[in-house]
Amino acid sequence: MIRRPRTFRPAAPLPPGPPPAALPPPPPDGSKRDAWLRLRRRRVLCRSDPNDPRALAAAVLLLAAVLLGAATLLSGCVEYRLGSMLPSDVRTVYMPTCVNATSEPLIEMDTTRAILSQIQMDGSLRIASEDTADTVLDVKLTGFELDPVGYVSGESSTVDQYRMRITASFVLRRQADNSVVAESPSVTGWYDFDFTGDLTSSKAVALRPAADDLGRRIVAAIVQYWP
Repeated sequence: MIRRPRTFRPAAPLPPGPPPAALPPPPPDGSKRDAWLRLRRRRVLCRSDPNDPRALAAAVLLLAAVLLGAATLLSGCVEYRLGSMLPSDVRTVYMPTCVNATSEPLIEMDTTRAILSQIQMDGSLRIASEDTADTVLDVKLTGFELDPVGYVSGESSTVDQYRMRITASFVLRRQADNSVVAESPSVTGWYDFDFTGDLTSSKAVALRPAADDLGRRIVAAIVQYWP
């Protein structure tokens, strides 16, 4: 017996539903009129015919309102991120090499590099030459300490982890009149590191991250300064 393949016929389209009941005439004023307007807008957005021009226009207006609100919120977030407490006339900065007043030699090079790098990353100020900059940032390194923070298990006298701390003071001045824009007598950056090999090599490895932390703190103190 040979079976013939079945033929499937598409179902007939359903007849359109009844149109929504007509709204009563709008009240003259007051809260009832506001409720009537909200109901009318809901009727327009929920019509059964998706090709109705009024429904399409209402959907487009709603989408535009949502996009505008999202753009406003995003621009506000960006402005908050990039904003600072700096005066409007302070846009560029020149920074000479840090003055090293500690007993640790050569740390001024790494700290100067770290602070300049953090200024560039923050974006509130642009680095410029001494002749063209609005301000000059003077940084003085006032402290360098190594504090033991970890010991070998079972040996309380054997240190295996240190904390490097670099302390500095800074003053940001306008070049036009030498007035102070921001200053702090003490800012400290630090970094914990494991003691491996000899202390000199371990210090060399820890100096850059400690200087980076000091740079972040100095830049944050400048852009958030409130005299």
